[in-house]
Amino acid sequence: MTHTNHPNLETQRLLLRPMEESDLDALLGIFTDPQVMAAFDSPPFSRGQMQGWLQRNLDHQTQYGYGLFSVILKASGQLIGDCGLEVMEVDGAPVAELGYDFRSDHWNEGLATEAATRVRDYAFQVLELAELISLIRVGNGASRRVAEKVGLRCLDEFTRYDTRYWKYGLTRDDWAALAQPRNQEQVRRITVSKGSCDGASWGRIVGKKLRKLGRTIANRRRWRAGSAPSCRFQQLRRHQPLQLATARLDLAPEATSEASATCTDN
Repeated sequence: MTHTNHPNLETQRLLLRPMEESDLDALLGIFTDPQVMAAFDSPPFSRGQMQGWLQRNLDHQTQYGYGLFSVILKASGQLIGDCGLEVMEVDGAPVAELGYDFRSDHWNEGLATEAATRVRDYAFQVLELAELISLIRVGNGASRRVAEKVGLRCLDEFTRYDTRYWKYGLTRDDWAALAQPRNQEQVRRITVSKGSCDGASWGRIVGKKLRKLGRTIANRRRWRAGSAPSCRFQQLRRHQPLQLATARLDLAPEATSEASATCTDN
């Protein structure tokens, strides 16, 4: 199916526009960055390789009406990365992959998450895609964290072209739940199926929940004893942080009944 509409997308700090042939030099600066290419376990691109990569994306953009956007930092007007969608075949069926690459001097600024979130919403709101995936090389923790922040969950670990990948995914229904405050606890219950990813993501989530549970119970007991900490208590939505821990770790019900408030020291 061929589309003709190629919109620009915006965030607070970024402009995402369709790629152009004139982006070649700026993109080459990204794909000759050793830190960027280390994530692909690949040597830097030559100019010829960059031209071929860019042309494939321009062809994809023409065929589908969407593709990878060039990411422009509004403050400087510079092209600092790419982020967008590419249709590929996975498990014998076509699916859109959410991908992102940024100059290493703009890592750890939240820009990849900002861009990926905007593209995710565009994919479901405007394109009305049923599903998004993201294929991340095993070991690329930075890209994995971006996928998790955007709401994708780890579905599988598999080999593609002799390379091990984590397969992250998000359905349109789950995205709709993500947008509804009353359904946030449903989205937070991220589960990793048996035999899928390596469990590191699951371990981080459970560890965070258990630490929060421990602080909550301790604070609640101090509060009941009349020696509440000086920090502010915040009322939790029903079951918000605790369903994951109780459902997956079989914590005693009486432990969760202690935790009706959370405390954050500022």
